[in-house]
Amino acid sequence: MPKQIFILYSCDDWKTKPCPAIMVTTSETKLRKGIRTCIEKGDMVYSDGSKENPTIKEQIAMFNRDWKVETRTVINDRLTYGFYDYKYDGELS
Repeated sequence: MPKQIFILYSCDDWKTKPCPAIMVTTSETKLRKGIRTCIEKGDMVYSDGSKENPTIKEQIAMFNRDWKVETRTVINDRLTYGFYDYKYDGELS
């Protein structure tokens, strides 16, 4: 079975402009840590909309909770200034 490759992108609010890949990994753990690092540095914001301007600590807690139960679509919708996707080794775009 082909290996799953995760790609983390940095982007604008609307995720419309060319979005550079800032991380490529086959490890879901490394992807999760990479997203958390971006939130901690303020490069990305994570919010479910329940609170205006959540603290970084609150954002990390929401992200950690959601990672276990939510879909990629939900996580990407709640992540501002970034998103993640995946491909399989050898897959054409």
